[in-house]
Amino acid sequence: MSELFPVIFGGVFLSILGLAVWLFFRILNQPWWEHRWVRRVALIIPLSGLASIALWALGVQAGSGLIGTIGAFGAASTVVIEIALLLTLPISGLIHGVVALSGWLRKRLVRRDNPDPERRLFLKGAAATFPVAAVTAGAGGVIRSFGPVQLRHFDFAFE
Repeated sequence: MSELFPVIFGGVFLSILGLAVWLFFRILNQPWWEHRWVRRVALIIPLSGLASIALWALGVQAGSGLIGTIGAFGAASTVVIEIALLLTLPISGLIHGVVALSGWLRKRLVRRDNPDPERRLFLKGAAATFPVAAVTAGAGGVIRSFGPVQLRHFDFAFE
């Protein structure tokens, strides 16, 4: 039973992270939440992590190193993705807030028939760059962690 403690902890940890990411998408990034694919991704990420945890538990119970390793790799990848989203979604939410505030101020203070849509499009695109960059960097780190280990050998001479 003690070999399942990391698996149980991983499942609870992934559930808490998944709930936090879901709330950050829902509350801080309203313009994105209106898209169906964003809602699906916000649900699929934690569910795939929990499926990986289940695979990891199956591998631990069955004594199968390969199944356990695949499950642990999937769980670790999900944790990296969720932490990257957890760190960057507030920043993109802040950018969404600035875009909404600028649109509200423009309507309130400036009477123009032709607002500048390219600038607002740039700001909306900037809101997506932080989460995409963090998830990409995290995934690259996870992939590189399975590469060969480089050890340097140094000779020291002491009297």
